[in-house]
Amino acid sequence: MGKYDLAMAGITCHRCGRTGESGSLDWSSTVVKGETRRLCGPCTRRHVRDIETKLDEAWWTSTARPVLVVEDDLDTRLLIRMSLETAGYVVDEVATGEDALRHLERGAAPTAIVVDIGLPGSVGGWDVCDRARALPDPPPVIVISPASTLAEHERTDDVDYLRKPFEMDSLVDLVGRRAGYQAGAGLA
Repeated sequence: MGKYDLAMAGITCHRCGRTGESGSLDWSSTVVKGETRRLCGPCTRRHVRDIETKLDEAWWTSTARPVLVVEDDLDTRLLIRMSLETAGYVVDEVATGEDALRHLERGAAPTAIVVDIGLPGSVGGWDVCDRARALPDPPPVIVISPASTLAEHERTDDVDYLRKPFEMDSLVDLVGRRAGYQAGAGLA
């Protein structure tokens, strides 16, 4: 193993908890208050457009709980993320139900979850809802889906529904109301 391989072994992403792989060049880092903080490639790419506003001391040291967005359509996921971040929320995003469950199993405690019901794979949106309800401190869940999919499922008081297509302002407002919007709670 070379000097670089040894240096990269066992590092952890500050944002998502992913661990480093030997020989990987897909990491970025910065020093905050004398401590080196590292981001994996996916987290670096996710926030590169916000380099001046996100990768500063406040972002690195933020204890804000993010909103988890679970949406398989890249364009829709990007639009949701940008709308929530513009409103001041920290956002984590995944494309599949399996990724959402892994995210929650790593101990993530989102302030709210926005989930599409029609996800690819063996874990659907309703499975993510059920897992969220089983958390010790269950976050509010906002289901987004076409009206036909929503009509097939029993409505409950702990889940809100938005029919696609919807206005992004409606989603941001609903996240704020359900997450108990207050300065510093789920906000960057």
